[in-house]
Amino acid sequence: MTQEFHISITPLGEDEYFVRTEQVPIGGLVAEEIIEWPVEQWLAQARHLFRDPLLDLLEGKSNSQVVIPSQVVARSGELVSPSLVALGQEMYQDLFKDTLRDSWSLC
Repeated sequence: MTQEFHISITPLGEDEYFVRTEQVPIGGLVAEEIIEWPVEQWLAQARHLFRDPLLDLLEGKSNSQVVIPSQVVARSGELVSPSLVALGQEMYQDLFKDTLRDSWSLC
């Protein structure tokens, strides 16, 4: 069985968003949160992780100009290896917390 779970996100200011659930299934909890998200940081990480080294060579950038850190500091303060999986996990944890997590879990 498939359950739909709609999330509405409204920007309030720099890195601040109003997030609420909409059209939750019968028996689901409606949730609202004001959340701080480092969206620009996430976009920069994603751009870096999706960057193709071959494209760098074709654009004339040498390997000395391409710096890939072995570890980055997550918002939680822990050191993690930069990867799309780690970025996705951080985004998931920042989105689904508090009442949004509870609403998602019940659906």
